[in-house]
Amino acid sequence: MRLTSGAKPWRCEIVTPCGSDITLRTKVLTPIGRPRVPENIRKLIVQMTQQNPTWGQARVAAELSVKLGIYVSSRTVRAYWPPEPERQGHRRTSSQNWRTFVRNHAQSIVACDFLVVMTARFRTLYVFLLMEVGTRRIVHWNVTAHPTAAWTLQLREAIPSDRSYR
Repeated sequence: MRLTSGAKPWRCEIVTPCGSDITLRTKVLTPIGRPRVPENIRKLIVQMTQQNPTWGQARVAAELSVKLGIYVSSRTVRAYWPPEPERQGHRRTSSQNWRTFVRNHAQSIVACDFLVVMTARFRTLYVFLLMEVGTRRIVHWNVTAHPTAAWTLQLREAIPSDRSYR
């Protein structure tokens, strides 16, 4: 199989022996797989991602289908998604990471948790904990075997009012 200089990459000229003479025949190779998305739609996907940096792939695909009638899947949008440096408006507004933020605001942050505890006699108890993040001190806790909406409201009212997080 040889490719002539003026041939297209998908059009090959094949030399085959046929009896005593050599014949030259042309075979058109069909591309395998789904056809590519047209160039104008690819440009539209890139434009939409640059103009709307908070949109994800599913949102872009939905906007294309609902508003423009162009049906592409979110995986197709992902295939033509621009690389991260080209996207505009997706810059970090603060150099502070999460750990620094928590350290700076720990005195005014509380963490709460609902736990389920099994006793030695296989009874279920529901525990509520409220903890100050800065001091890691438990501010309030309560346990019940039958939680109700009134019990939950009682927990909210039990938070000390002299704290800055109230």
